[in-house]
Amino acid sequence: MGRADLARRLVAARDPRLPPAAVPRLSGLAEAYLVQDAVVQALGGAPAGYKIAATSRIAQAYLDLDEPFVGRLLRGRVFASPAQLPAAGARFVIAEPEYAFTLGRDLPPRALPYGAAEVAEAVASLHPAIELVGSAYGEAWQQAGAAALIADNAAHVALVLGEGCRAWRGLDCVEGRVGLTIDGRPHSEGRG
Repeated sequence: MGRADLARRLVAARDPRLPPAAVPRLSGLAEAYLVQDAVVQALGGAPAGYKIAATSRIAQAYLDLDEPFVGRLLRGRVFASPAQLPAAGARFVIAEPEYAFTLGRDLPPRALPYGAAEVAEAVASLHPAIELVGSAYGEAWQQAGAAALIADNAAHVALVLGEGCRAWRGLDCVEGRVGLTIDGRPHSEGRG
């Protein structure tokens, strides 16, 4: 099966009325990112940014990775808070409270990786955010592996951005507490 066919199958399988997609056999992460490109194209969305997944050592070990991986945020799937999103169109949804950064200037591709200080200088604001996660693989997504998750656009459904904070440099984004409340009741808490 070609990449475009696999991408169409992954996009279609996000519909909960259809069976979940079988986890594909991919040759590695490079092929997974090529499939992700095709998924993004099939979703019809213009890229609006990136999500970074598997940022903790625990998640990386679980997925047998030594670094995080990325997915694409798409225009039309990034919402300002407060937002109401329809439940249809996703097989399942997990709400993940997160931090999101908006850039004030581009960081164009270059031969040398950007350093942390250079990236921080490009950041315009920090936002509390909720990422909605779902996957074409249904409940099998947790055992799908890194390549299959990358191909499925890192299981990204949508992002809700809270109000931005320009004075973010003094905030502890690593150890700072993040909490999720539902209808005013605490649901879960974690660290940045």
